Amino acid sequence: INYYYEILTQEKLDIYGRKAFAINENNNLLFYNTTGADYQLAAGDVIRVIARGLSIIDEEAQVDNLGRLTLPIIAPFLAHGKTLDEIKDHILRELKTEDASASAYITLSAARLIQVKVTGAVNKPQTIAIPAYTPLSQVLSRAGGISSLGSLRNIVLTDSHQDKLRIDLYNFLREANDFKEPLITASSRIHVNDIGSTVAVSGFVGRPKIFELPPETKRISAKELLKLANANLTPFGTNIEILNFNNEGVVNSTKFKSLDDLYVNEGEALRLSFSETRNLKEISV
Repeated sequence: INYYYEILTQEKLDIYGRKAFAINENNNLLFYNTTGADYQLAAGDVIRVIARGLSIIDEEAQVDNLGRLTLPIIAPFLAHGKTLDEIKDHILRELKTEDASASAYITLSAARLIQVKVTGAVNKPQTIAIPAYTPLSQVLSRAGGISSLGSLRNIVLTDSHQDKLRIDLYNFLREANDFKEPLITASSRIHVNDIGSTVAVSGFVGRPKIFELPPETKRISAKELLKLANANLTPFGTNIEILNFNNEGVVNSTKFKSLDDLYVNEGEALRLSFSETRNLKEISV
């Protein structure tokens, strides 16, 4: 793909976002995850309990294989599927039956490990053991990142109930307001599909790159493509060209005067060039 567009544009272009999910050399970073308030405990989770009052507790306890927590001053109870706040409320109710002044603080010391199978166009397809609530981007990094033939816009996350979620990482890269990065909470499968149709932008833009189109999409408006290329402003006098190969494999250039109603088809490149042969008025202060 890179070589194709290098021939077409005479410019070396990278695929947008390809390096964003490269392997993280410090794998220990994977184990420092921040869980949300809705985190539900399961076997393997380790929590820290600090209680003050007539009874003083400061220790860690692990949810056992039956989903129970065992603490020294209250009877074992079911913790599976409960949040930390719910665990705190249960412990306080038990303590306050004998001590109305009791207080408790609950934190997650270590999240349980879950298995995630990463398949498709990644550099190191494998099954990985990760802490629950690990963000998708970190799992992809642990699998060596997305390969040169992998899609950033067509990733399928299949959960333990076989429900599928299709993920477009361009929303992650562009910080779309409505995008929430998936957190892997249970054993799952992540499949990275092959890269789909592509277009390119070169020349007088902030981000000359190769861009992947959404699944089953064969063209994009020039204005939307320039937003991806960080070229929201086109100065007066900018030359606009669409580059493609003709039926004989020769590069063909078509010039346009305006971006209005202009579309770039798969395999084509949009090139902006700036003419310097203009009369410039010198401004002195």
